[in-house]
Amino acid sequence: MKLVSVIMPAYNAGDFINEAIESILKQTYKEWDLTIVNDGSVDNTKILIEEYTKKYPNKINLINKDQNEGTASALNILIKSVSGKYICWLSADDLYTPDMLKESVEFLEKNNQFDLVFSDYETINENSEFLQKSVFKKV
Repeated sequence: MKLVSVIMPAYNAGDFINEAIESILKQTYKEWDLTIVNDGSVDNTKILIEEYTKKYPNKINLINKDQNEGTASALNILIKSVSGKYICWLSADDLYTPDMLKESVEFLEKNNQFDLVFSDYETINENSEFLQKSVFKKV
């Protein structure tokens, strides 16, 4: 199985980051690692991430920055720091469905003419209540 490096920029994500991380832990595809940049958060984001890095030291990594420099800077740091065959971006206030990594890897492995995949998505509110679904044409 191919390693998938999930990257997560996080800034003041204390209200949502547990759910985001849990959605990675619940993946049916198990060959993943998660690297999170805490981008100078002033809330409890760093503390919450550290709880996961202690519990899953071989799966979840933290890169801590003292000053916020924005998502693009955090993504650049993340991309340079991971080693998986595939890279997947999950924002700290988003969730993956349990089969997201499995389905993405299967597609890429069967269709080597593609370098990336994008999926349908559902929009939810801060209480995880469904708002709408966006569907894209499948190849």
